[in-house]
Amino acid sequence: MTYFYHIPPSAAPIYLKDIHNSLRGLLYAEDYLQKFQRELEEYFQIRNAFLISSGRAALTIILRALFRIAADDSKNEVLIPAYTCYSVPASIIRAGLKVRLCDIDQNTLDFDYSLLPDTISERTLAVIPCSLFGIPSDIERLQNIIAGRKVFIIDDAAQAMGVSVNGRLAGTRGDIGLFSLDRGKNFTTVEGGIIVTNRVDIAEEVKKTLSSLDEYTKVSQFVILIKAIIISQILRPFLYWIAANFPGLGVGGTFYSTRFSLKSMSNTQAGLAWNWLEKLASFNLARKENTEYYYKEFAGFRAVRCMKGNPEAAYHRFPFFLNGIKNKEMNRLKLLGMSQRYPDSIDHIPELKFQNNNNYPVASSVSKKLLCLPTHIYFNKSSRQKLVQQLKKLGRN
Repeated sequence: MTYFYHIPPSAAPIYLKDIHNSLRGLLYAEDYLQKFQRELEEYFQIRNAFLISSGRAALTIILRALFRIAADDSKNEVLIPAYTCYSVPASIIRAGLKVRLCDIDQNTLDFDYSLLPDTISERTLAVIPCSLFGIPSDIERLQNIIAGRKVFIIDDAAQAMGVSVNGRLAGTRGDIGLFSLDRGKNFTTVEGGIIVTNRVDIAEEVKKTLSSLDEYTKVSQFVILIKAIIISQILRPFLYWIAANFPGLGVGGTFYSTRFSLKSMSNTQAGLAWNWLEKLASFNLARKENTEYYYKEFAGFRAVRCMKGNPEAAYHRFPFFLNGIKNKEMNRLKLLGMSQRYPDSIDHIPELKFQNNNNYPVASSVSKKLLCLPTHIYFNKSSRQKLVQQLKKLGRN
């Protein structure tokens, strides 16, 4: 395997037809925003879908809306898993609220529900189960725990779009839900987010915020179009190494930052979502097929420990544990698409200034040991087989 061949750890393809429609959106040849919004409301069977500039912006807007509805300044804490995407705590801080953590179950990466009742307090505004890597959170169990309390559930399905749980789609099982359309998500508009809710009171508060948001300029929409063209080509293994090694791009990295824009989605981005239903179905089918292959290959192989299998999941990446891997071996496997995700538990993010940053031992341990394999549609059978063979070889040594 050469340095100039690098499989992306996650990918959501952008096709020529998407570029064509994005250009038409830039020129306002068609109103793709209205089309996209109507399709989302029909697909998710919800009354209100809102199109935002990013998943982080969507969560920030949601939290501000819920804080206004609560009308209680003391309800200023948002409870999240101690191991999750750094964008989640960043959005909480950007909304002017406080991050509250609960440790996780290493077999599901969901909350440790035995700890949750004692973690929720009178100050808790909302709880955010995150469906990490496309593994659905146990929201029904969460609903039972908070029954009778004035606590909102935000169904964070940023990595689980199109996943069905007991006949209900991820993102629609709480009071309000959100999705991310960033690069590498279930499908992409380069950058973008979606808010969905059936609650009239929440929808009205979200609308108030949206009415004051800035819009993308023509120049910024043109930049998105250029990025879409680049992404449509750079995801190929013989080109991705350029993006992965280009200084300053931060491709595949995890960074904590509250500096992100709050905007309404542009018509150029909505143009990239043309035919999104067909893309979502085919991309998620590839994810499920790759996941089934991994579970089959690793069954009975003691060196690799997988998550508890969930037949309803469409894994955004396939998480697993492999002990004793060396840096040299890791670098070689990264070229085949393997990745490490969030570098530490949330309490170890310096900017959050947690005084007690060792109270979440499972989350901390998972952050150091968890590895991920690609599941995206560009990950072909030959590459998949080669990666699994390498892992098995390491596991036997």
